[in-house]
Amino acid sequence: AERALLRELDYYLYHPTSSSFSSAYLSVTLPHLKSEGFVSSTTANDANSWEDDPCEEITEIVDYLLEASVVSHASLEFPPSAAAAAAIGYTLSKVYDVPWQQLAPLHKLSGYTEEDVRKVFDFFDKLVSDAYDSEEHGRGLHVNDKYSNATSILWRKLFF
Repeated sequence: AERALLRELDYYLYHPTSSSFSSAYLSVTLPHLKSEGFVSSTTANDANSWEDDPCEEITEIVDYLLEASVVSHASLEFPPSAAAAAAIGYTLSKVYDVPWQQLAPLHKLSGYTEEDVRKVFDFFDKLVSDAYDSEEHGRGLHVNDKYSNATSILWRKLFF
């Protein structure tokens, strides 16, 4: 059966990345949060001066965390699916103050609990702090420039 499947797919397989997992997780989590009222333009504008759709900003912050984590050898400790689930949970909890218990679709789809991703949260805390420090010392990362909106939101929320 496996060989037949491989032939049908023309042996076109790839290893899923944290970005591919985050896309799948966000496609389920964000509509749920919008319908529950946790994510809206009004709350975003009040809290962070976000423009129209906070979902775009959430996606950008998640992308930033995942891309910035690539430069750290410590990120290899985490499976891509855990890093993606944690990046979403981290963003929503740190920026929007959405408790993990409200992320039922993310938990259901990923299978990760808050305790499962606690080490990744700690890793992201250090990652964001180190990225901020490197900018302060004039040795910024390219990814900080690429995701300048995401970094300004994260740093404003975490350091000021």
